[in-house]
Amino acid sequence: MSASRRGADCIMAMISLLVGVVFGHGQLSGSMNTEQEFIHSQIPCRISDVLQNFNLDGKTTTYAMCPSCHKGYAPSFPPGSSQPIYPDCCDNVILGQGVCGQALLDGGTDPQPLKPFIYHHVDDYIGSLLAREDLERNIDAACDDLKTSIDRGENPHFVHDVFQATFMRTFSGPDQKLFIDRGVEGRLAFALCVDNFNVEGSRTRGKYASTGMISLACLNLPCSIRYKPEYMFLVGLIPGPSEPTEVAINYYLKPMVDDMVVLWERGVHYSRTALYPNGRTVRGAIVMQVCDLPGGRQISGLAASSHKLHFCSICKFTPGGPSWKENLAKYDYGRWDKKDVEELRHHAERWRDAPTIQDRSSIFEEYGVRYSVLWSLPYWDPTRHLVVDPMHTVLLGLVENHFRSVLKLTGNTGNKGRERRPPAFDHFFRTPIPSKHPDYTNLQPDKQFEEKQIQQIEHIHDLLMAPLNCQDFDKQQLFTSLMRTMKKCLRFVLEDVDPSALPKPNSEEDIKRSYCERLIQWVSSLIFLVDHGP
Repeated sequence: MSASRRGADCIMAMISLLVGVVFGHGQLSGSMNTEQEFIHSQIPCRISDVLQNFNLDGKTTTYAMCPSCHKGYAPSFPPGSSQPIYPDCCDNVILGQGVCGQALLDGGTDPQPLKPFIYHHVDDYIGSLLAREDLERNIDAACDDLKTSIDRGENPHFVHDVFQATFMRTFSGPDQKLFIDRGVEGRLAFALCVDNFNVEGSRTRGKYASTGMISLACLNLPCSIRYKPEYMFLVGLIPGPSEPTEVAINYYLKPMVDDMVVLWERGVHYSRTALYPNGRTVRGAIVMQVCDLPGGRQISGLAASSHKLHFCSICKFTPGGPSWKENLAKYDYGRWDKKDVEELRHHAERWRDAPTIQDRSSIFEEYGVRYSVLWSLPYWDPTRHLVVDPMHTVLLGLVENHFRSVLKLTGNTGNKGRERRPPAFDHFFRTPIPSKHPDYTNLQPDKQFEEKQIQQIEHIHDLLMAPLNCQDFDKQQLFTSLMRTMKKCLRFVLEDVDPSALPKPNSEEDIKRSYCERLIQWVSSLIFLVDHGP
């Protein structure tokens, strides 16, 4: 039992004791009468009784996740017992490795999962929404208002809500009619959100212990409340300290997806709701997946944005040809050659059923897709359901880069007793993807950098921007400092600032020396422009 539960039980016991003392104090005999005894007996002495009597404790299932491969195991219960039973070891057969065999329990007198994952059931969350009259009206009104708009032939130019978007106007339900054409049923649309956060605090080079969160937002609710914590649904927390890699995330999503398949195909019937005392059937679907770019690609089973061929999740655009770089700037999405969702599903299932790791690798490299448990949803289409989260793009992307890279407002710049000279010029330097990034494993070996190498690349950036003007510019000193750095790091910086200056592969010159000289030539031209103007 947790400390919070024990504290709550103590409070409930004190309340029961105080009520008993008050009732007894008012009697001459010092004891309670029959009516007072009945009232006193109704006061729960444990917080678990409070949660159960008022139906405040949601329906959950605790899975034992494998600490190695992350496969989940649901508990079984002997007849007449509430004690969960889990297998001792993981029996997952890993392709190319055999049976996992990792221990699942802690080995104590009362064995508990080493890596528990508490799943909150979707149907229980929906029931809590339908128990409130105002929320149930909002859920039905979202579908009915859109149906009315479609019947009137309205097509808004500006979209203020997802229920006004083209997708929701054309999304077919399980009965092949429009999803929002609900009849007497309830129809709910959800946004799936999966994100990881550092429980040790977000610092540039601090401790990294990642914990994940899986949540759903009911899009039928008004925008003003749908993302408030009390109205969002916490599917579960992915235990750390490390993130599940590649397809291992499927084991955490599977319980939710299984419930969503039932919610789509036959629906869930509730015996009573706020507006329907005789009960009603409800169906639902995940119509959006809102994640950061790496997480969205991982959960959908698509190649990372850094993949050399399949970096787009929507179109079939791949590098090659004389004008492929120019095509990157074409925003006429109506003329994009979009990916075929059935073809993606076919190759994802081929990847799942491939007999060897080599077969899986070849399928992924050729088609840019691996299996995701979301493909169990009959309507799943990552080319339409996968959206980019603006919060990650703006706040954690552009803004973070501006403060840390441009303004240099990091924890490493507060050196006391050492005055930092202003840079000679402003320049946006590209930095490598860190090793903890989900896309790191998809990079080519020459593009993978360790933490110390990334620090050395940042040191090269500081060396290039250090001089104030032409009089302070000591080329020989800069050359000596650059020669002390690694050739791989020098090449990365040169490839970033001036790719045309890279030596030819068959060049006979000293490559490292050549990198240093070309970087000095590049920075010399910039300093000259700063001092004399263009």
